[in-house]
Amino acid sequence: MFIILLLWIIVPIAIYLSLIVLNNVVVTFILFYVIICVLIPIVDLIFIQKKSLKEYLQYIGFSNLKKTFIPAAIIGIIFCISIFAFFVLLKNYVLKTDQIQTILNSWNINNKYLIPLLFTMIVANSVLEEVYWRGYIFKKLESVVSPPKVIVYSSLFYSSYHLITTINLFSIWYGIFFTAAIFGVGYFWGFMRRKFDSIYYSVISHLLADLGIMLIYVRYFSN
Repeated sequence: MFIILLLWIIVPIAIYLSLIVLNNVVVTFILFYVIICVLIPIVDLIFIQKKSLKEYLQYIGFSNLKKTFIPAAIIGIIFCISIFAFFVLLKNYVLKTDQIQTILNSWNINNKYLIPLLFTMIVANSVLEEVYWRGYIFKKLESVVSPPKVIVYSSLFYSSYHLITTINLFSIWYGIFFTAAIFGVGYFWGFMRRKFDSIYYSVISHLLADLGIMLIYVRYFSN
């Protein structure tokens, strides 16, 4: 369990140091997506545990695509529409656009690389986060805790580092609210991960949820 806790705690530390201390989204991308989400599972499973590529993919949960695609797409579209509608309808209460724009600028998030940004936050983010949390960490937890706790712990780990970004972009209370919502969605994705024995469900619906978030970005912060 100590190793799993270490694999969790390095994520909020990496996010905080790269994004809040260094204000560098490129460093965040390298530390979180490349090193943590991609390299750590590959080094552990393929180079240390000597799994084949097929065994690696099965371990992570790349299976049952046909069974999961349609239900995942339906719930993902609901997530996308709900997220977009929430921020549009409550814009005057939730979005302090000038303040958020200033923070995004300090993180070097702007329209200069809009297409790479959209690809990273919609496609890469959804796939790699799911590979790490509902794939790699989920399976590691299965070997040390009971099935219900696997879903709770993986959801808690997944949602925890979002508190850093949401508090900085919005406020403490909105940050807590959004992080609690992310925990709830993570729990749902964890439940579906176990139900289908696949991460395709969470990857697809996560991708569409991130699309809703980035539609808000394009609407209010890409001018």
